[in-house]
Amino acid sequence: MDDIRPVRDGVSNGVRRPPSGGTRIAARQNVHVSLPVRVLSPRRGRGRALLLFGAGVSLALGASALFAPQFRVEKIRVEGGSELLRTQVESKVKAFIEREAVFQGTPRLFLVPRDRLAETLRAEFPELATVQVLRRLPATLELYLQEKVTVAFLEVGGRTFALESEGRIVAEVSSEDARRAQLPRVRDLHTTIPVRPGDTVLNPAVMQLFHEVVVKLPEQFSVSVEELIIPAIGSEEVHVHTSGGWNVLLDARRPLTDQLGALEKVVTEELDAETLRRLEYIDLRIQGKVFYRLKR
Repeated sequence: MDDIRPVRDGVSNGVRRPPSGGTRIAARQNVHVSLPVRVLSPRRGRGRALLLFGAGVSLALGASALFAPQFRVEKIRVEGGSELLRTQVESKVKAFIEREAVFQGTPRLFLVPRDRLAETLRAEFPELATVQVLRRLPATLELYLQEKVTVAFLEVGGRTFALESEGRIVAEVSSEDARRAQLPRVRDLHTTIPVRPGDTVLNPAVMQLFHEVVVKLPEQFSVSVEELIIPAIGSEEVHVHTSGGWNVLLDARRPLTDQLGALEKVVTEELDAETLRRLEYIDLRIQGKVFYRLKR
């Protein structure tokens, strides 16, 4: 009789039985598989060496360009802006380079931090809108300036300042220059604190009202704007002195169209020619209400 061994886990006499019929499959023995050890390819090794060599060469070339004698700063060229501004900027640039871009006693073109130089100049000269700094090989640093646009002038404390559209002081100017510019001039009545270029002294809404009232008041009432007055720096209130000898008190926080509409109504419906000649001011600052005062 054949030697028959009991079946354990589907295996008998070293033979695994399939689940349901079919060919018998030899039982899997314990097999030790040896995985091949990865060996660095000589070609790949050469590629890495070439890459490192190229990086070293690039670094060496960059360093030589950075510190080469022919790439020192020999000339500073400033374009744009007024002649006075260009002279002042060039002086500041020279001082900046001597402080920030000198190597072995020589200013180096590639050591000039262009972004930081532009930022420094904008902080030093509030009248600058943009500053572009370029390197022109072999030895020239070029700067292109764009000044902010003056839209009005502010008279405060006996001094006159140019203002840009956001209400920031651009520069101090002479009163004669302000008169020749034919732009709105604003007189401050009560400010005693000193102001300087770079300070924001008026809200943009106030600046917008200046330009609107200069155009719209003559169109609607046949009187021109003689003077614009603010009680103090930072005020939202504007007093308009007209060629008719009377003042209009406005609030920059309300639409000018609404305020001039109220003015037109009171002028046409309540005030005759004789009353207008005696008019001292009309106050439109409170919505829905109009106050006026006659001269005695």
